[in-house]
Amino acid sequence: MTGATQLVDDNGKPIQALRINSTQAVDGTSATTQSTAFTTVGIIRVVSNVDINIAQGSSPSATTSTCFIPAGSIEYFRVNENDKIAVLGGIGNITLME
Repeated sequence: MTGATQLVDDNGKPIQALRINSTQAVDGTSATTQSTAFTTVGIIRVVSNVDINIAQGSSPSATTSTCFIPAGSIEYFRVNENDKIAVLGGIGNITLME
């Protein structure tokens, strides 16, 4: 991010916040489904209103044995260029942060 200014609180301490870039709704309701590939290294935010499982990689497949995210939870992950996120069990909202 070019020209970004670090936000600080009243005590001069950095505020840990990220800007929203783009969001994908990945529907893995009936079968494991992949997001589109990320074109940059970054941080993603994953949330769903139902329990889901996710997997990460260049061609991931989510199963009931991969990373579990309970309904309503918000999780953050680092992604590499060309990574995808696979979702199983519902719709996973995946937001690339910057």
